[in-house]
Amino acid sequence: MVIAMKKVTLFALVSIFMYPCYGFAASLGAAISEKASQVNLAGAFGNHILLGGVNFYESGKTRARTRYFNLQEGMSYTADFIFDREFTVATAGLMYNIKYDTGLIVSPMLTAGYNPYRDPNSIQGESGTTIVQPGVFIQWTQQAGRLYANPKSTYFKNDDTWVPQLELGGDVNIGKNTTTGIKVDYTGSTKLTGSGSTTFWLRVNYGF
Repeated sequence: MVIAMKKVTLFALVSIFMYPCYGFAASLGAAISEKASQVNLAGAFGNHILLGGVNFYESGKTRARTRYFNLQEGMSYTADFIFDREFTVATAGLMYNIKYDTGLIVSPMLTAGYNPYRDPNSIQGESGTTIVQPGVFIQWTQQAGRLYANPKSTYFKNDDTWVPQLELGGDVNIGKNTTTGIKVDYTGSTKLTGSGSTTFWLRVNYGF
């Protein structure tokens, strides 16, 4: 999964794992942090997952993200587009889904693409760059809720720099179709990200 812009959250992907990968399911969610808010919509048809989200920042900027996943067990694939009025980031890659009877899902991932902004904190660079991102998505789901972790690192070719990131989250079922939870986004210190950052999100999600 690409991290071209770190504040575009991925909790819709976490939410959709609540549903079996057959038939049709959908979820609608919202999240808020200190400097941004977000709405998400996710839909699943068979093994095909389509996610959409829009971030609204205090500065007035709006940024959207659309993602596609094929979530069959074993080798799968994904595509990712992040865009606003000024740029579009496009990536694609492979993921390998391993599902256990205990409710654990482990999905190693590798994506690559192009980022017109070299700095993942949305500071415009002099030129764009090719990016490569290995990572793994780990989730443990039980009747009461779920916990997940998504460590990853993005390589910015023009700067010859790796940017490490970690996303941690958890959700609790508070109704038949409703969950609420928290998420933490961490970006490490590099020459592109300065001292790094940590962002806390509160969120709610409704499935139907």
